[in-house]
Amino acid sequence: MEQKISGKILFVSVACLVVIITIISLAYTCQSHFKNIVVSQTLGQLLTTAKTASHGLEEFVSEHSASLKALSKSQYIQKMAYNREISHPGQEGSCYTESCPLKTLYDIQKSRESELDHLSISLLDAGGGMLCRQPYIKDRIGMDYTDRPGVAYVLREHRPWVSDVFYNAPGNLAISVLQPLFYRDKFAGMLRWMTELNTISKGFVQSIKIGRTGYVWMINDRGVILSHPQKEFIGKPVTDLIRKGASDKGLSVDETGIKGLIQKRYGYLERLKTEKEGYGIYEDCLTGRDELVAFKAVSLGKTDWHLIIALPYSEIAGPINGHGYNMLGLAGGFILLLGLGGLALHRNRKRQVQLETETKYLREIDQSANALRESEARYRSLFEDSGDAIYINTKEGKFIDVNQSALDLLGYTREEMIGMDVRNIYVNPDDRSVFQQEMEQKGSVRDYEVKFRKKDGTQMDCLLTSSTWQGNGGRILGYQGIIRDITKQKQLEARVRQTQKMEAIGTLAGGIAHDFNNILMSITGNTEMALYDAPESSPVRSRLEGVLKAGSRAKYLVQQILTFSRQREEKRTPIQISSVVKEALKLLRASLPTTIEIHRDISAGADTVLADPTKIHQVLMNLCTNAAQAMHEKGGLLEVGVTDADLDSEAVARYPDLSPGPYVVLTVSDTGQGMDRSVMERIFDPFFSTKGPGEGTGLGLAVVHGIVKDYGGAIDVCSEPGKGTTFRVFLPRVDEVAMAEAEMSASIPTGCERILLIDDEKAVVEPAQCLLEHLGYEIVSKTSAVEALEMFRADPDRFDIVITDHTMPHMTGQDLAGEFLRMRPDIPIILCTGFAEPSISETAKASGIRELIAKPVAIHELAETIRNVLDG
Repeated sequence: MEQKISGKILFVSVACLVVIITIISLAYTCQSHFKNIVVSQTLGQLLTTAKTASHGLEEFVSEHSASLKALSKSQYIQKMAYNREISHPGQEGSCYTESCPLKTLYDIQKSRESELDHLSISLLDAGGGMLCRQPYIKDRIGMDYTDRPGVAYVLREHRPWVSDVFYNAPGNLAISVLQPLFYRDKFAGMLRWMTELNTISKGFVQSIKIGRTGYVWMINDRGVILSHPQKEFIGKPVTDLIRKGASDKGLSVDETGIKGLIQKRYGYLERLKTEKEGYGIYEDCLTGRDELVAFKAVSLGKTDWHLIIALPYSEIAGPINGHGYNMLGLAGGFILLLGLGGLALHRNRKRQVQLETETKYLREIDQSANALRESEARYRSLFEDSGDAIYINTKEGKFIDVNQSALDLLGYTREEMIGMDVRNIYVNPDDRSVFQQEMEQKGSVRDYEVKFRKKDGTQMDCLLTSSTWQGNGGRILGYQGIIRDITKQKQLEARVRQTQKMEAIGTLAGGIAHDFNNILMSITGNTEMALYDAPESSPVRSRLEGVLKAGSRAKYLVQQILTFSRQREEKRTPIQISSVVKEALKLLRASLPTTIEIHRDISAGADTVLADPTKIHQVLMNLCTNAAQAMHEKGGLLEVGVTDADLDSEAVARYPDLSPGPYVVLTVSDTGQGMDRSVMERIFDPFFSTKGPGEGTGLGLAVVHGIVKDYGGAIDVCSEPGKGTTFRVFLPRVDEVAMAEAEMSASIPTGCERILLIDDEKAVVEPAQCLLEHLGYEIVSKTSAVEALEMFRADPDRFDIVITDHTMPHMTGQDLAGEFLRMRPDIPIILCTGFAEPSISETAKASGIRELIAKPVAIHELAETIRNVLDG
């Protein structure tokens, strides 16, 4: 009997021991599984955060590289680099004027990214010399930059470059982006964009919040620390810090020892050399703590950075250990219950099974609750701290959550946005329907361009990236996404397109000017011949004089076109505002409907200003055109007045740009629809327009404001809705006498010398030959540069002077003159051209050509030039 009892006791003891060991193993397995899940999820989230930050860094550099590439297409910048034009503020056509694309790009980037430290955009020539810099630093202009990172590479390879980090000042790391420039397929120089690394670190590294004590740091391929919460580490090689840490512990390690430490303890540093991304649990190389580490490469041109996110293992050890204690407590309790149940197994078996079931259920609830709380905390931190505007809305279009960046972008409070219909922020509500259809078809949309409206009514261009929010069974419950404001980027693109359009107009104007001036030369030349033959009393004579005057006007018109298209330098001369007003109103009267009455009031005693008549004409035409458009529907009265005024210090107090003194006041008034104060505050802003699409560029009044300010004047506007508008333009008055229109001289100088006349246009040669022969000269004319060269080569001393056209087939006039001068260095040469770039004038004089005259040229001007060359 005792043997049976002992056997039963032994059996029960062994069974209990097996059960206890099984329970402890099960608890350990559950604990290990829970730990692996928490670690895996946390590492995955750290890697996702690293990828997001890495992508932001790459897009930041890519965006600025694209801006430089777009700027490099400007012929204005290309030509400045090719000509190696060093630029300082105050110079006409310099890089520091509002019309320069380089200054435009710099102003836009500073206004959009005001936190940028030491941002600069520079223009270097083909030798690496600094031509201009935004912002302007006088000592840098003309400096040799060939020793700066990447400059030698671009000079050698003629390819873009994104630099690794370098010191632009003691203790300040920076990066630069270089974009080569080409002018007429020749390397002309480069654009250089630079900013301090601290700027990028603030926006993409330091702004990331990782738990309570987690942090983000960054190194480059050479192992140099680029960003770290401990500022003293920045700029130092990580191996130096590892060596110092070992030395502080009393250890002496060489390079082999450093590599061993990295492979044994800090394996993620070794993985950076071969892997673009990854994660794991490692000992931190700087603090010695066990940390969860995720890393992601940041690809920047020919170099890589590595973004590293570290979270101390202690932050997740607490929840894991707590869960383990719970498991041990449950296991201990279960073993106690099992022991008690074993003694009363025959009475309590059913109750024991129920207790096991309840215990398992409680454990699952505890695990789920802990995971849910941790996931919610991580999501909320990323959601609220993001610099992008993030939203969540229902399928029906009601906002259910937005972050602070979305509130700042749209101008609403959280209370106003939660529950608001998303259609309220769409400029065109139909865009919402199109967007929803694409979402339902594709499941996600990336960079969907749409116009949104802020709370204050301001419209903005945005890119929308969104994905569906789905429930059980894949049913769409709503949408979540990111809104990005690209309004300034669109404005920059519009400015670049406008600049390219003006360059195209300039090229076209130059071609037209050459042919048109040749035609005018034929017309005016034949007209002047006819005038010589017409009797003084003949009625035909007055008509011929009218033709000659029209030709002179046409010549002036071509000069206006060239000035407008920047193919001709602006010339400021004393002019009477009243004469410009009279001529402009004649043009306007022919183009305006009869429902608009024009009234002119010129009461100025003196109205002379120092300006380019083309620019004053442009100011008046823009103001009058705007006034006419305001009266287009109902008609009205357009009044243009010119008065003079002497302004004292009290009178100019309301005009900060004016100084006391004499002024000419140009007034343009209309009886149109008028403007409210909000419109008046923006009318001089570039691209601002109250007209519909396709009805205006928004540049007219901005151009007027720029011209007036450039002339040292000011512009004032007064308007009320329904009561019309009045513009007053103040321009400094001068005492100089305005230049009158040139009249044909009564006395034209004559001569008897022999002239070689060359022009490929027969219609130009014949009247010019007749007029010069009428003045007593012996003329030998040729319509072929090659034939003229052969004739001159046969007898170089036969001619006293040569007059040649510039643009001819087979050989230009400048090349032909060079051949003449090689055979006879003292031969006087006059070069005629229908269109002369500024560079032609400089090279012509340098090559020995005596004078350069522009077609069409009047006979008295040509005769005086011939005598000046021969007698001077």
